[in-house]
Amino acid sequence: MPAHSINTVPPPPRPPDVHYMHLCRCENICLRKHAGGQWLTRAELDSHQNVARVPHQRGRVARGVILPPGQGGRARSRGFPVIPRARGARLPEAHASLQRPKRSPLITASQVHLEQEQNLEADCNIGIQPVSDVPHSPDDLEDMYSNIPPAQAPPSPVHDRNSIPLQDSPPHSPHDENRQLGLYDDPNDLDVLQLSVGEGPIANDEEDLLGVPGTETRYSPQPQPPGDERCSAPSPDLLVNPDAHDVAIPGISPREHPALAHILDLPPIPPSIPPHTVYAECHPLWYIRVTLLLVAYLHTHHHVTFRAADLTLSTLRMLFVALNLINALDPMPRTLTTTLKRLDLTDKFYILIECTSCRLLFKPDIKNYNLQCFRCKTPLFTTTSRTLLARLLRREAPIPIPRTVAPLRLLSSALAFLISQPGIESYLQAWTTRPAPPAGEYRSIQDGARWQTLMGADAKPFFGPEHHDELRVPVILHVDWFSAASSAFSASYSSGAISFSLPTLPPALRYRVEYLILAAMTDGPKEPDAEELQHWMALIVDDLLMLYHQGILTSNIAVGGFADKSHNEVPCTEGTVTLKDMYSDECLRGGCPPRSYQQHLEDARAWKTMETKKERDEHFKKHGSRWAEIMRLPYYNCVKMTVIDPMHNLLLGVVKTQWYTRWIKPGVLRADTKAGNKRELTMMHAFLDTFEVPGWVGRLPLRVGEPAGGSLSADEYKHLIIGPGCIILPLIWYHFAPDVKEEHKKAMKKYAQVQLAHKKAADKRVADIADVEAKLEVADALQKPKLVKKLALLRDQPPDDLPPPPTPRMQPGEVQLILQLATALKLLLAPVTTTRDRERGATLLYDYLIGYKNMYGIESMVPNHHYASHIPAQLEEFATVYEIWAFLAERLNKTLKGTNLNNRRGGQQEVTMMREYHRDIALRSIVEHVATVPVAETVAEQTTRAIAQRFGRNNREARGTVEAAATSQLEVNDVCQDGVPTLALTRTNSSPK
Repeated sequence: MPAHSINTVPPPPRPPDVHYMHLCRCENICLRKHAGGQWLTRAELDSHQNVARVPHQRGRVARGVILPPGQGGRARSRGFPVIPRARGARLPEAHASLQRPKRSPLITASQVHLEQEQNLEADCNIGIQPVSDVPHSPDDLEDMYSNIPPAQAPPSPVHDRNSIPLQDSPPHSPHDENRQLGLYDDPNDLDVLQLSVGEGPIANDEEDLLGVPGTETRYSPQPQPPGDERCSAPSPDLLVNPDAHDVAIPGISPREHPALAHILDLPPIPPSIPPHTVYAECHPLWYIRVTLLLVAYLHTHHHVTFRAADLTLSTLRMLFVALNLINALDPMPRTLTTTLKRLDLTDKFYILIECTSCRLLFKPDIKNYNLQCFRCKTPLFTTTSRTLLARLLRREAPIPIPRTVAPLRLLSSALAFLISQPGIESYLQAWTTRPAPPAGEYRSIQDGARWQTLMGADAKPFFGPEHHDELRVPVILHVDWFSAASSAFSASYSSGAISFSLPTLPPALRYRVEYLILAAMTDGPKEPDAEELQHWMALIVDDLLMLYHQGILTSNIAVGGFADKSHNEVPCTEGTVTLKDMYSDECLRGGCPPRSYQQHLEDARAWKTMETKKERDEHFKKHGSRWAEIMRLPYYNCVKMTVIDPMHNLLLGVVKTQWYTRWIKPGVLRADTKAGNKRELTMMHAFLDTFEVPGWVGRLPLRVGEPAGGSLSADEYKHLIIGPGCIILPLIWYHFAPDVKEEHKKAMKKYAQVQLAHKKAADKRVADIADVEAKLEVADALQKPKLVKKLALLRDQPPDDLPPPPTPRMQPGEVQLILQLATALKLLLAPVTTTRDRERGATLLYDYLIGYKNMYGIESMVPNHHYASHIPAQLEEFATVYEIWAFLAERLNKTLKGTNLNNRRGGQQEVTMMREYHRDIALRSIVEHVATVPVAETVAEQTTRAIAQRFGRNNREARGTVEAAATSQLEVNDVCQDGVPTLALTRTNSSPK
């Protein structure tokens, strides 16, 4: 059958006894048996595709079809003749199907008849309605989805701007169509030099050329056969399209430009296949399935490269063939690329195109490589051209890639995958059966005022008892940035992570990385400003608006349209106090004048209506309010639901200021001298060396306070001030008090000398001025100018100010400050609090803040001291800190920083981080499924489960002393089972008794 013919013969009936079947139309086998093809299992289909690879004289094989000479190789249309046409013109019916987007070679029962109808009549023009009052270029709109440069395209007839062609024209290069994995991840994504002089991306696995399962392009919808229950993400069109549900969700952002990314225009994401289906269909033989799982695990968790994984797979395949475990035509993959596709570890997120200047986000499926940003006229794609060598070798130009990209995964898609995991839905719904705590006790976020007063779209309490039969999920929105620099000597690079956490999950699951939802990332090297961040928030808020009607609520961290701590008029997110009054005793005791949400919203809307940047800056300088996309959420109160993070504020703010700024940096707590004299830190180190803590509590660095001890984390600051710090620090103050007194006496003697010298200098200046004035009265005309000049110089140069008297290096009142702060944090940061504990903790915190100001002076106060005064009132809203503080987001940041990056820019690092994160989560779900299936009598299933359990045991590093000891014992058992003699793991204390 010719390569360009259309098969209109209906397929044979689908066998009813087999659940997962795929239609194969390979020319060599299936079409010879039946004109419409055959229904095969995936393994049989892979074998047929391998058999279909028949050599030809000068042609090449493309997806099981033999291409005649002259049409193979690197033809831009995958072996099909290129039909030139004018943009916007209709193709003849005979050739219309030749330029349709590439579809998967696997045809399921639900799409057979639809495919036949589309083959007979294909329309290459799909129009969208233009946006009125938006200045844009007609050329940009026409060519938005066409990869034919406008200068080289055939002349097109005049057509209406209301019809904008969205259908792909002939692909620019086969690389884009045959991409194996996602952007920047496929080994075939070579650099410009390799694409200019080399052969280009030719797959080194036969299955990649023949079209094994998973070779479809990104975002192409995969039809589902009957009974295939896949956890597909809720389609935005199905959620908000009035034609689909006759319901228009209010508040959805308008389409500013057809090229911009919008929640209603994003292409559908391929559905996630359940873990049990993925594992069962990756290969029919159990030991091959385990091998694929092992190679993918080594790549994901231990950073084994693509080439090393390919070498492992090809070697094992040859061994299996030599041992007659499989035949030569077995569909076992030879490359990691095919393995990842078999395990459904491909991209399930969008890679949006970002403008490098204004940071607008554009659609991910734009094919016009000459498109510019409609706002700042910045090119969106790299400009590529063929070098002289490439032209001599008749090589094509490299594919233009976006200058900058931004990864995005909507919350709706992530929740669909998460809820499909076994048992998670019951955990999310467990709050409905949670017994109420005793009166005056607070155990979780359900006991806070915000949970009980939130209203739903039906004007009823969102978490009321009448909705307990529905799945209603609250989420906490985190926005945080972290340094992604490759080394301490490289240029600074800041990546941002927009993520969600699930406060209703039990703590054992809530803090696990796989249950944190990474929604989007902002690229570096600089952080986006508050206005640029709204481009990401617009898409996230649109998704939240749609999910609000299905049971999703959010509370956020720092995107509420407020001014920062340096604003002169309103530096506080909770109140209207000015910068100069932030540290008054009234404010430090929780009496900051409250801010009105309605007034803040009105000021933000007024800011939005202003047209010029100058007007907006003046308005923001006066009111401290700007528009934020999250204000479109009907239930969201920016003032009450914008969280002052206790982790950053109290631990990395107040405690760090007290420890490092007041004690370590000025030399209050000192290390030993070079002569060996013992000082304060030595006493603390000796105490820490013998201080015993439970196995689940982290230990402080042994050289804490010295450069060798490094910087402390938030958890270490918490442990320092609440644990050993409140015990040993008062003892250090008591032990070194006599030495401090002697030092202060010596300092006062030196200060007396300084006072005397200052008085002498002042008296000498007064005498010199009097002497010059006396000479000036009797001076003649010749001497008078010199004396006037000398007198002016003496008067303009007053003596230096007298320095303040020295204070003791360790003040006695600091002991009280230590105990007040430690007790306040112990009460306020407890997992379970009571009304009495809160009142006592708030009083101690207020006393500490005022005592700090009185002891060190108001000039030593920082904004965190003022923000800390709002923490007790915030606990009334959210009950405890464990559901809202940023330890969850910081845990995610640490995971992302551990990704093996390629040190590239333009959003490629962020795409790599998100890809590895979601790939790791998907692989964990497969491993967990295999490790928890009931054990059968067969040796194969028992072995498979034991191997999967070993994967889970090595899933992460051990945390805590008990778990580390258990892990070490398991490793010793493994060595002993190998027959290697080992030494007993014992620990002796060599210190003298």
